[in-house]
Amino acid sequence: MVRYAYGDWEYFARAKTGPGEASAAVLWPTRAALGRRSLPGLPGESGVRRHLFGIERLYRVVVESRRIERLRARLDSIYESNIETLIYNSTYDLEFVHHPRSYWVLHNSNLVVAAWLEELGCRVSGPGILSNWRLEPRRNR
Repeated sequence: MVRYAYGDWEYFARAKTGPGEASAAVLWPTRAALGRRSLPGLPGESGVRRHLFGIERLYRVVVESRRIERLRARLDSIYESNIETLIYNSTYDLEFVHHPRSYWVLHNSNLVVAAWLEELGCRVSGPGILSNWRLEPRRNR
């Protein structure tokens, strides 16, 4: 299993969570971060819960393996292309690199995760800015 995360470089990757960093992260485009960590063990709920803290709800989403491979290859390519910017954040237990696309309110972590889910073949509906969205099965046309 591999965990990926997207967020503001200063606020998320560098854990500078003051009001200035928080305001900058949403009010105008700022440097973004891609986080990654390999999780040991077998995939599944117990493995995820063992390695990640603060999980309120966990949902199983079944998608085609080729879509997973394609998304993972794309994210790994971004990661490897920016490896010279690598930093480790012990708060999140993630290694971060610069992401090429800026972070801000109209391109925040919730919207990016929704886009990743759509790339995996999920149908995401509802307002994404605050992750107030729903996943629905794609209907074949």
